[in-house]
Amino acid sequence: MLPQWARVLRDQAKKSGVAFHFKQWGHWVPEEIVTDEQKKSVLDIDGIRLVGMGKKDAGRELDGDIWNGLPLVS
Repeated sequence: MLPQWARVLRDQAKKSGVAFHFKQWGHWVPEEIVTDEQKKSVLDIDGIRLVGMGKKDAGRELDGDIWNGLPLVS
């Protein structure tokens, strides 16, 4: 997933006052969130560099935060 996709959804949710939940990155994560030791395979999509590392190792952090928002149930 391209990082901008998640950021746009997060920003739209915040602007609308809607809860946002970022479950996890997929296999590919933005290069800037991984260490040099974790960089195994790198993919460049229109200047955005993604690193293949698997869902488990990729984690759930988006721009330094964990987003656990859930909708209110009435």
